[in-house]
Amino acid sequence: MKSLIIPNIIPNLNWYLNCQKNGFWISEINTSNYYWIAGPNSLQKLQIPLQQQSKLEIPNNRKISYNHKWIAEHKNAWKTAYGKSPFYEYYDYRLHQVLDSKIETIGELSQTLLTTINPLIGGKSLEITTKNPIVEELVDPYYQVFEDRYGFRQPVSILDLLFNLGPMSSPYLESYRQ
Repeated sequence: MKSLIIPNIIPNLNWYLNCQKNGFWISEINTSNYYWIAGPNSLQKLQIPLQQQSKLEIPNNRKISYNHKWIAEHKNAWKTAYGKSPFYEYYDYRLHQVLDSKIETIGELSQTLLTTINPLIGGKSLEITTKNPIVEELVDPYYQVFEDRYGFRQPVSILDLLFNLGPMSSPYLESYRQ
C-alpha cells in the first residue's frame, strides 16, 4: 500500500475538499510541520518543533521534539479559537488524545490526525495517488466563530470545519462530491 504524505500536519481545507471531490488522497512530497487555524484576531500558524535531522533523512520520518511544551500551546490555541464554536467540546478530547500519545514522527502524527478527523466530518475513505490533478479553490463559506468581525477566513485546516460544523460537515462535504 502506498504511503500518504499530507501537505500539512492537519490538512488544509481546500486540499481536503479537492481530495474528496477527486476521489483519492493526493500524496505530496513531504509534510510541513505546521497548520493554520482561524484565531480570534487573525489566522494563526501553529508549528510542531522537530528534532535536528540529517540531510539524508526522509522528510516524513522527521522526529518530533517534545522538549518544548508545544502540545499545551496547541490545545490552548484551539480553545481560544474554537472554544465558543458549537462543536468544540464534542471533539476536542479525541484530538487531545492523539497529541498526548506523543507520536514519534511528523508523518505518523499527520496520518493519525487525518484518520481521526476524517470520519468525524463524514469524509470518505479514499485511495492514495501521486498524480497531480488540477487543484481548484473550492471552499464555500460556512459559519466560523469570529465571522461577525472578520468575515469568512481561509486557508484553514480541517479542524475549523470540524469544530464549527460538527455533524453538518458531512452534508457540506457531500456538496463537493457531486
